[in-house]
Amino acid sequence: MRPLATGETLGAFCLTEPAAGSDAAGIQARAVRHGDCYKLTGTKTWVTNGSAAGVLMVFAKTAPHAGGKGISAFLVEPGFAGFRVGRHEDKMGQRSSPSVEILLNDCLVPVENRLGEEGHGLKIALSALDGGRIGIAAQ
Repeated sequence: MRPLATGETLGAFCLTEPAAGSDAAGIQARAVRHGDCYKLTGTKTWVTNGSAAGVLMVFAKTAPHAGGKGISAFLVEPGFAGFRVGRHEDKMGQRSSPSVEILLNDCLVPVENRLGEEGHGLKIALSALDGGRIGIAAQ
């Protein structure tokens, strides 16, 4: 977290998925705990700075049948096994800020990289989005 706070590295926010669109509770990415790590599987789209980020906040379901209450948040690094940057979205504007697809194929994430408790991810995501809306409005 310190490299993010000091500006040494960029972060990225991975919530949007191809089938869920703006329905954050409808994401399909899964996180299954295996001992001291989670295996994350899924696809995230329109990830701003996803190809340049040193750490990505990824949201995935740890309890798929619990709806929004089953979503958890994880800090994922590009070097983790099972992590891959996919398609680059060719935008009309803001080309200095790449938007990409993030592919998670049994991406191994240490348990200590979970943010908060299991099932608190949607609250974390919505809180982050609220803060971002202020910046967007200021533009």
